Amino acid sequence: MLAERFLLRGMTPEDARSAARRQFGNSTALKEVRTEMTSFVSFTTWCQDLRFVVRAQKRSPGVTATIFLTLVLGIGANTALFSVIYAALLRPLPYRDPNQLVFMTERWTAGNDTMSGADLEYWRSHARSFETIAGLYAFDKDINIDGESVTARIVYFSGDLKHIFGISPMLGRGFLQDEMEYRATGEARRVALISDRFFRQRFGGDPVVLGKTISLTSFPVTVIGVLPPDFRLAVPGIFGPPAQTDVIINNQSSSSASTQSWVPGSGLGPRMQAIGRLRPDVPLQAARAEIEVIRSQLKQQGIPQAAWYRGNRELVMMPLRDRILGSSRLALLTLWSAAGFVLLIACVNVANLLLARAAARRRETAVRVALGANRGRLIRQFLTESTLLAFGGGAGGLMLAHVAIRFIVNFGPAEIPQLQDVTLNLKVLIFTFGVCLCTGLISGLAPAVEGSRSDPGKALKEGGRAGYGPWRHPLHDLLVTSELVFALVLLSGAGLMLKSLWVMRTQVAAIAPDHVLTTSLNIRVLPLPDQEPYLAGLATRINAVPGVRAATVIGGGRAQARFPGLPAPPAEKQAIFDLVSVTPQFPAAAGVRLLSGRWLSDKDSAQARPVMVVNETTAHMFSNLYPRSGPIIGRQIDVGRSFYYTVVGIVSDFPRQLDAEQVPQVLVTHWQWPREGLSGLLIRTSSDPVVIGRSLQAIIRETPRVGIKPLTTLEDQMTEAIAPRRFQAGLLIAFAVLAMLLAMVGVYGALSYRVAGSLHDIGVRMALGARRADVLSLVLGRATRLAGAGIALGLVASLVLTRLMSSLIYGVRTSDPLTYVAVSFLLIAVATLAAYLPARRAVRVDPLISLRYE
Repeated sequence: MLAERFLLRGMTPEDARSAARRQFGNSTALKEVRTEMTSFVSFTTWCQDLRFVVRAQKRSPGVTATIFLTLVLGIGANTALFSVIYAALLRPLPYRDPNQLVFMTERWTAGNDTMSGADLEYWRSHARSFETIAGLYAFDKDINIDGESVTARIVYFSGDLKHIFGISPMLGRGFLQDEMEYRATGEARRVALISDRFFRQRFGGDPVVLGKTISLTSFPVTVIGVLPPDFRLAVPGIFGPPAQTDVIINNQSSSSASTQSWVPGSGLGPRMQAIGRLRPDVPLQAARAEIEVIRSQLKQQGIPQAAWYRGNRELVMMPLRDRILGSSRLALLTLWSAAGFVLLIACVNVANLLLARAAARRRETAVRVALGANRGRLIRQFLTESTLLAFGGGAGGLMLAHVAIRFIVNFGPAEIPQLQDVTLNLKVLIFTFGVCLCTGLISGLAPAVEGSRSDPGKALKEGGRAGYGPWRHPLHDLLVTSELVFALVLLSGAGLMLKSLWVMRTQVAAIAPDHVLTTSLNIRVLPLPDQEPYLAGLATRINAVPGVRAATVIGGGRAQARFPGLPAPPAEKQAIFDLVSVTPQFPAAAGVRLLSGRWLSDKDSAQARPVMVVNETTAHMFSNLYPRSGPIIGRQIDVGRSFYYTVVGIVSDFPRQLDAEQVPQVLVTHWQWPREGLSGLLIRTSSDPVVIGRSLQAIIRETPRVGIKPLTTLEDQMTEAIAPRRFQAGLLIAFAVLAMLLAMVGVYGALSYRVAGSLHDIGVRMALGARRADVLSLVLGRATRLAGAGIALGLVASLVLTRLMSSLIYGVRTSDPLTYVAVSFLLIAVATLAAYLPARRAVRVDPLISLRYE
């Protein structure tokens, strides 16, 4: 290059420019030389800055290692969480035009959002906002493959996979037109498509699987195709969380399934959910309005409805991504925010350490200023140092993120969509690069500005005493306080989550679930008159099995109840009751206690006076609404039937859903409130439930057409229900502990530097008569005041921010005083411990040595 030709001759940049002007005059070549020399000088200066930074880090390896480790933890945590966020929230679903896919159903029971298959067909034929609508029904079920029983996620599907998702089978064929259509008469032709994962795990990737027969409980299914590897369908099941689909079966109904006529509006027919593909020019709200009109048309037809289908039913319509995410969106964003707080603490920590090191180098900086260095040059030097450290921490953070991602993928809950696809891809690397750059600028800005303000005369006059006392620099106090504020916010959130888990485990332990088996039955294939006798006979046979203490059948529903003769409560205090249809063995099987009155018995038959039992929550609600009306026992309750039920007893609460607040429950006998189609089964045993479960399987499967969910223990089911919250709480606690340790390091580092820079001042105080206790109280008192300020501000921030995560907390108020008091004392203890070592060093100062340079 022309510029290098002059500079490498040993000339200064000014001499090189003069020589170039004499040789080239005002020609274009001169402009080129000027540009090249400017770039070369900038590059040379930048290289000098890098060499200086490397030498500076070698002079204080302990501080450098602390900064590096701090940045590794902060950047690594954010990189790992962003990888999950990108896979679950930002990356498009692996379908054609995924933004046009809409999930639809009707909400008519707690935790069981389904609609009639006949109604779905009516929507499909009358809705014009959709290109196509498909029905689906997802659940876990045992299937038989070559004599081996395997539990798989099954999806009954009525529609064209290619039109809905834009995919075709990798092997074999898709559903034919007559295999996709819903039918209420005629024999069903059952065929299946299997996922690539299931194809490789269960069949070894052998193409001979095409045409193979696999057996469900009630009918055989022929495998006709294998789906492509990148296609995954993970909608929540009817009875459980989202899971990767293994087998997709065409949904057709046989004429033998029911003697009723399944017509739209009756509620009869198979239970379904729906996925629709919107037309490109139709917004979601317009499609919702059209479906509401269609639903109102069905209501106006005056068709007699099944008992469980009567009443108000809410339309549920949302983008398919929102359905797949469920509550995972808020949980992931909360965890990412926690990781962001950790990174902020890391930035503040690094800024504090760099600021302290800049103060310790005041004399060096003053000499550079005296020799002609301008402020911009010094700021660039400091920012180069912080940015280089940030990128070094980012490199280590990527390695930490790789390990963390493997942990999250292996132990994360199934509710997180596309979790198995989380990797360190290009977009994650770009995010990490941006985080490193921002971290370097943020953490280096305060030291750069403060260090560049050095006064050469004052700094050189102080000589070897250049330093600062623990009472002189408010910027350090601000940084330390902010660390403590961020740490307290994370500790508060983690404390609330931990207490929430404790409340859940307490409720689980109260019903002794370790010897209880549970399953769900689908008896819709039986004629309506045969369903109740079947359930009663099944419970009787199971109760007669040796080792079974009690077995009960449970049906579920919801009802808007009121108390006749009493004024209706305000709208905001009205509650939806959880109506539970049970057999008389329910208390012994479920572990609930009778608190007052009597329990239901065999005498409470369909011909007897209608009675019901309520739970504690219902009794408390009644006493709060009507404090002068006496006890609830003996009161009548209207639940929308043609007659009233009389309350005869109160039992303890039974948590049917662990991740939701306890709701009012009313319990009736299954004779006086028969439930159609879906029923639960609870079996309490006196010995190992797994061993007894094997003999119970044969009894339950005596009627092969009845669908059954695999038997599991209630303890395992509840543990699985708690698993997502336990995972969230575990990560949040890990972030909180990490934030606390970083804050501890920050307090220790700041006070250590300040004590080291204040040895002269401490020596003067001790020479003038200050005792060691005075010096100790000076340093510890400063740390305590900083902790107090951080706690005061942190409590305010916590009370505001923890409200955003209220839906993630169960059984605990976000303003729980015990939690805030506990984390406040913990943070004070941490700050005091971090200040103890610098304080101990301060009291050991020898006045003669500290005043040697005076």
